[in-house]
Amino acid sequence: MIFADLVFGVICGLIALPFIGVAVWAFNRRSPMPFFAGGVADNPNPEDITDVKAYNRAIGSLCLCGAVGLVFSGVVSIFSMTMGIVALLIVCIPGTIILIVGYNRIHSKYFRHSSTKSPIAR
Repeated sequence: MIFADLVFGVICGLIALPFIGVAVWAFNRRSPMPFFAGGVADNPNPEDITDVKAYNRAIGSLCLCGAVGLVFSGVVSIFSMTMGIVALLIVCIPGTIILIVGYNRIHSKYFRHSSTKSPIAR
């Protein structure tokens, strides 16, 4: 049973790697970071964003929060598979809603045109 716990923890860590990569990419990017939502890429123009650096930091922080939740559930699963699965469900189900709300807030805060709707809100 300990092997399965370790494998689950490693898989959660591997799933977190792309989120960490996107976060690092957003923190270091000079142009606005695109956000992919349901097959639609919100690829903003730099002129549409009030503060590109703060916008990218916000997108990076959003991705990093998801990665931290995945790593946390992986670490918890090493000690208890049941608690790791519960943590993963908490990260995934409410976490998706938090991601949507978080991006809509970022969009409304940093976009110049209030008529430009978030691709998630369409």
